[in-house]
Order: sequence, then structure tokens, then C-alpha cells
Amino acid sequence: MKTLPLFAPLCFALLFAVASAQEPTPEQLQQVIDEQIRSMQTPQSLLRGEATMLAAFHSSWNGQGTWMPLRVLLRSGGETELGITDEQKQPLSFLYKDMELGVEFMRKMHREQAPELLQVMQAQDAARLPDDPHFERATEEQKNAYREAEMAMNTLALSAMQGAVVETLTPEQMLKVRKLEMQLMSEMGIPFPAMFDPLDLTEEQKKEMEKITDTMKAEFERLTLEDATLGAERTAIIFRTLQGKSFDSYDEFQKSLMDAFRQHVPSEAARKKGVDIQERGIKLTTLLQSRLMNVLTDEQLDKMQKILDETPEFAKKLIAEMKAQREEQKKSPVYVPGPDSWRPGMPMPGQFKEERQTGRFPRGEQSE
Repeated sequence: MKTLPLFAPLCFALLFAVASAQEPTPEQLQQVIDEQIRSMQTPQSLLRGEATMLAAFHSSWNGQGTWMPLRVLLRSGGETELGITDEQKQPLSFLYKDMELGVEFMRKMHREQAPELLQVMQAQDAARLPDDPHFERATEEQKNAYREAEMAMNTLALSAMQGAVVETLTPEQMLKVRKLEMQLMSEMGIPFPAMFDPLDLTEEQKKEMEKITDTMKAEFERLTLEDATLGAERTAIIFRTLQGKSFDSYDEFQKSLMDAFRQHVPSEAARKKGVDIQERGIKLTTLLQSRLMNVLTDEQLDKMQKILDETPEFAKKLIAEMKAQREEQKKSPVYVPGPDSWRPGMPMPGQFKEERQTGRFPRGEQSE
């Protein structure tokens, strides 16, 4: 069996110390941080970024993206609007910032999806290269295998999240979520047929919408990959500025990382490329939205307009924030965090958690 890269056991050791209320040694902490900084500047980081974004794209494209806008909604005041109860917060823990709830969700996912999880983890093992853990000398075939394995792991987690949403929310709450998705459609990303459920689509209309989305899927996928590549390149440059620095705590590292993101000024070429990707994405999304709406009857369009007119105040505020952020990004080359961006003091960044999850359990075992 192939061994894990050094970062995973180090990260696991650090988190075990934290979970046991023990402070990691300065050497342990620095080793973990140094390896994270190193790993974010390698081809492996690009492959992971592509896998993460492609998995999210396919999840949203297949109409299973409810959990993503729902997370933004709950963090922006939608909890009251949707009537989320205390009992529902536990199974929807991944939508909140509470790390302990998130860990419980992952344990539940591991138990319920043990066979699928084991299969995916074995594929990850098969794709890893012990003598080249960061894929710096890997062939295209090896890179593709690793990307596919990472995509499968991400897809499994996304599927569990979507399943939790569907199982936990009542039909009335799901209808409210769909209405909010419709109200936020112009700012929340790619529209999908299920978003129009409140309009009582016929089976023929659903099939027509699926046909439309299928014809445009490849264009969106190419744009997603371009965005992932640009983001990974930018991240690598930013992490390089932290190379060789010492940190007394993980919070200090988080703050330095966010400061580095805020202060980073991309090259003019990179800035233009980012704006170009964003504008092309808006045009494609607008075109898809228009084509999907052409399937609707006049009566359904009237019903949709009524739903849009009933947009709650918190959602209007969120739309205004998103529009302002997008305009600011066009004008300024400096990083502008969005409403749902990670900030110092929040749980560990996704890259750190991903390594933790990868190395948490020996292959062939499941959580208790």
C-alpha cells in the first residue's frame, strides 16, 4: 500500500493534539505550515483546485447545488426566513462555521458511505506517487488519474451534503429555498432546471431545459478550468511570499495569509484575464438563463415575476453586496473578500481540512 505524503500525518498529529486540548509543539506547528506553504506551490495544488471546482460545477449543473447557495443564505440572514429549527442545525452542520458540528457531519458521512468512501480512498491511494508526492515529475496520465480520484472524493462529499439538505428540510422549506435561488439567480451562479420548481414545470418543459443545459455544458466546463488554473497560479504566488517565515500559532499564520491575499496585486495580464473570465461567465450564464426562461409559458413568467417582486430584504442586501464586490474587483487589482469568504478566526482553510480528512483514517477502516 502506498504511503501518504508527509503533510497528512503531520496535520493529523496537530489536529489530534488540538482535539486533546494539548498545544502542538512549535516544531510540529511549523512543519505543518511549511509543508502547506510548499504544497500550495506545486502541480498537486493545481490538480486539487481543478478537481474541487469541477466537482462543484458538476454538482450544481446536475441540479444538486442547493447546499451551496443555501450556505450563503444561512450566513446572510436566511435562517429566520427559512424557519430553520435547532433540531435541523445538526444534520445541516456543514452549512455553518461550527467546526465541531462539521466533524460530526463528516463522521456520519463516513459511516453511511463507508463502501463508496473506501473505494474512492483506494483510488486516491492508487493515484498517489510516493516518490513524487506533489506530482512535479508526473506524466499527464498520472495527473489525470489523481484529478479523477480527487474529483470522486469531492463528489462524494457534495452528494452527502445535498442528501442532508433534501432529507432535513421540509417540502415547504425546500420550496422557499428554490424561490430564494430564483431571486438570487442573477448573482448566485449557474441557473439549473430544478431552480424553476416553484413554477410547476411540466415533464416536457423539464426535458427541454435539460436539453438546453446539455448543449452548453462544455463551454461552462472550459471556463471553470480556466478559472481554476488562474486561481491556483495566484494562490501559488501568494503562498510563496510566506516561504521561510516562522509562525508562533496557526492564528498568526491565518492572519498573515489573509494579509498576503489582501495585499497581493496581480500582474496586469492576470487581472485582465480574471476580468475576462468573469465577464464571459456572466454572458454565458445570462444566455443560459434566457434560454431556460424561453421554455416558460406567459403564466409561469408572471408567477416568476411575482416571486422576484417578493424578494426579502436580507436577500436584496446580499444581492447588492455581491454586485458591489463584483464591480470593485473590476476596478481594483487587490483582493476583495466576498460575503462568504474565509477570514482569520474562521475554521481552518479548506486545503488544510482536506489534508486532515485524507489522512484521518487508515485505508480500509471507517470512523466510529
